[in-house]
Amino acid sequence: MKFQRVKYFLAFLIISIVFYFMVRQLYYGWHELSHYHFEFKYKMFLLSFLPLTINFLIASIYFQKLLKILGVSINLTNTFKVIFLSRLGKYIPGSGIWTLLGQVYLFDKEKVSKLIVLIANITQLLVYTLYGLLVFIAFYFFYLGSKLAIQKVGLIFIFCTCVFILHPKIFSKVVNLISYKLKGERINVSYNYPDLIYLSVLCVVDWLIFGVGLYFLINSFYSVSINLIPIFTGAFAISWILGIYIFITPDGLGIREGVQSYLLSFFIPLPIAIIFSLFTRVWSTIGDLICGALALLIKITRDEDLKVRIVKSMK
Repeated sequence: MKFQRVKYFLAFLIISIVFYFMVRQLYYGWHELSHYHFEFKYKMFLLSFLPLTINFLIASIYFQKLLKILGVSINLTNTFKVIFLSRLGKYIPGSGIWTLLGQVYLFDKEKVSKLIVLIANITQLLVYTLYGLLVFIAFYFFYLGSKLAIQKVGLIFIFCTCVFILHPKIFSKVVNLISYKLKGERINVSYNYPDLIYLSVLCVVDWLIFGVGLYFLINSFYSVSINLIPIFTGAFAISWILGIYIFITPDGLGIREGVQSYLLSFFIPLPIAIIFSLFTRVWSTIGDLICGALALLIKITRDEDLKVRIVKSMK
């Protein structure tokens, strides 16, 4: 209980400090903003949800593939339904574990064990983190005038780490080590080199598609070059990673916005970067709610008992 109180206090403190400085920068940059001719392009804004939806769909495909590797076959529709219904749990106040608990509960209905769900989540988080770091380091090659050798070394190191961890023999041993430590049993992992390539390419493509969505989003109110897509992708990737692992604030609130604003300020005016980072939070939340509603619709149309209860409640 004491730990929870300290955590809530630190979360409140971090969020307050970050948003204080963001609001402060907006206040002092208001004169600069007043010189811009803002025009909200609603068609561009709506178009930004297409890459976001594809990004969410790829995440579902990725998770489905991981389940298959771990010996569980489940169709994509049910995978999507479970992931995005459970994802709404991150908006419940309190512990950030509601998403995982929701997944465990809903996948149990699909005859998927808690152990498999946990291992699949750990694997997906690890892979997306590593390739997110890869994308972040890679985007500095687009930074004009940057010739630091450490970037190339970092890029090669992260890439080699990704390949090493996803190597079929290493991956199988790691999965079975986790399985043995958690439940004292081993899993028959069906994983080969084509799977390694498939998971790697799919993850990088997913990050880049999200970057395309960010490009459409910012162009809905502020015009930027298409060349900045890698910048948006890398900036969001590292801000997402820090928001996940600095778990004090809910869903990285404040941390994501602060890091993203800072990194993008090297390429676009700081006040615009701040507004954009706030828009990104709202945008991704809308995407979660849309996919959550779609997942709920899938559940209702496929659950006969639920349909009966809904019809009775409407009478």
